[in-house]
Parts: sequence; structure tokens; C-alpha cells
Amino acid sequence: MSHARMISVTRRTSIGVVVIAGVLAGCSSTAETTTSTAPTTVTTAATSATLVPAPPVSQVVIAPLPPDDIAAYVFGVWLDDDLPRLKEITSDRAYQKLAGRPPQDGDDWVFDSCQSVLGITYCAWVGSTDVLAMKVDDRSASKGYVSLIDAAFRTNR
Repeated sequence: MSHARMISVTRRTSIGVVVIAGVLAGCSSTAETTTSTAPTTVTTAATSATLVPAPPVSQVVIAPLPPDDIAAYVFGVWLDDDLPRLKEITSDRAYQKLAGRPPQDGDDWVFDSCQSVLGITYCAWVGSTDVLAMKVDDRSASKGYVSLIDAAFRTNR
């Protein structure tokens, strides 16, 4: 999935959540109607909706996706040098490593591969001077939680 498509999916999901929250808020309000016949009567009808508590904002950061799509999305955010978004969607360890090595002109990154082993997916990109490897927790990715748990750079020789 392309970086631009991921942003579109994330934005549509956010808008859908806002619309659903607004609809549910309207369902839990008390409606009052007044009938003006003699004698005057006030009829009150109350409806309620059962709301399922949402996970803490710090946990849900992206639409649930396959781990290789998560890695590709994070790679795109890193290439865009979007540090605030990068911090939201990666572990502290991964963020420190990616922020510590910003993208540079002439990197010429090319996707290499993704391999899944025992619930962890490893994805790699090869640049002109470095190799970037990312480590994604498959289970967290399937739930939309922060799942990019580590990143590493090594010299490409």
C-alpha cells in the first residue's frame, strides 16, 4: 500500500470514528416534546446507547494492516521527515534510531524484502550507503497498535 493511500485510509478511519461518535452522542440525549392541546402535557422520551470504551489514544495509532504495509508506511513517514507522526507510530527505541539518522539526498532507497518469523516481520530497504531494517510486531499490527518496535541502520558495502 502506498504512503499516500495509507494517509487516506487513516484519515477516512478518523472521520468515520468522529461521525460514529457524534451519532452515538445524539442517541444518548434526552428528547423533549410538548403537545399544545388542552390540558398541556409534556412527554419526555429518553433513549440510551451502550458505548464500548475506546482503547487509550496512545495505543491505537493506525488502521490495522499487514506488518509489511506498516513498515512501508513508517518508511514513507521517515522519508518525509515527519518526526511528530513518526513518534506517534513507532516505539521509543525505533523512533530514536530513525530520528537519529534522517533521510539524506542521494540515499536512493530501494525496497529489499520482508520476512515473517515467529510473529515478527523484518523488512529491509537498501540505500546507496546504508541498509535500513525494521522490525514489526505482527500481533500489534493486526490491532492497529504501535507495532514498529525497532529499526537499525548498517553500512551497505
